[in-house]
Amino acid sequence: MHHRTLQTSHNASQNHYRYPIIHHRTITDIS
Repeated sequence: MHHRTLQTSHNASQNHYRYPIIHHRTITDIS
């Protein structure tokens, strides 16, 4: 599960310009 979070973070990082909401949500999930 932790590995999945890291992968999601990487994906969101590349698509932060396309999905800023997901990027912010990912940071909240990690926290």
